Amino acid sequence: MPEPIVISNGASLSLQPTDSGFAHGYGLFESIRLEGGRLRFWSAHWQRLQNSATALGLNSPQSEESILRAIGRLVSIDALENATIKLSLLRKSQGDQLFVYARPSINWPETIRLSWRPDYPLSAHSLIAGHKTHNYMENIYLLEQARSAGFDDCLRPASCGSLGETAVANILWFSQDVLHTPAIHLGILPGVVRAALLRLADLLKISVSEGAYSPDSLHQAEALYMTNASLGIHPVHSVDGEGLSVRFESAGHPLYNKLREALQVELEQEAIQPPVPEIE
Repeated sequence: MPEPIVISNGASLSLQPTDSGFAHGYGLFESIRLEGGRLRFWSAHWQRLQNSATALGLNSPQSEESILRAIGRLVSIDALENATIKLSLLRKSQGDQLFVYARPSINWPETIRLSWRPDYPLSAHSLIAGHKTHNYMENIYLLEQARSAGFDDCLRPASCGSLGETAVANILWFSQDVLHTPAIHLGILPGVVRAALLRLADLLKISVSEGAYSPDSLHQAEALYMTNASLGIHPVHSVDGEGLSVRFESAGHPLYNKLREALQVELEQEAIQPPVPEIE
């Protein structure tokens, strides 16, 4: 595979219209949080990209070092401190290509309001289920619909009718001090932050349960959270929609504060600074 292409702020990109990356959305992406000039959960993002590339027949990027050097060049050129670093691996007619670029971090409200969309379930049996692909139109469409209706995001069921995930995040909730989350086999994305929180909960002796839960389970929940690379773990205030209307006191839950503090410590310990490019 050729060296990664760095797309700095204001630069443009040329793609052939016959390339499958452009014509069919044949590609993968990762969104990595850059905070204080350091990459959060780099190793987990890198591993997920490699795993998905292998599973879906894309050439895995050259080497971890080459990607980090490309990110370092981008951070230096655009003078980035806090941003979302994007990796896009696209199928091209002349071989697969990795692109590196950035976008500003997204600001979310302190507590999130979700719409409930039982009419748009996830497909656990899709070939691309559980992979972060450029076939993201469905997610963005549902996110935009939710926001145009006055919500921040929408919660979707799995194909079996159990709880799934939002358009852009995994979900976790506390019920009787047990941390619950939908299982990966339901077709949800294996989120980097979700995995870290489940591991930390185990270290903190917080009981964890992964499985298939009916939407009515949220009536017994004391607190609900969204998790992704940009948000970390973020409290949800309410879920409203057809047959489901629930309110939560998520921000004040004592186990949330323990988990959030543990996550912050881990973020500080494992964050890495991309290499500074040599001056030619």
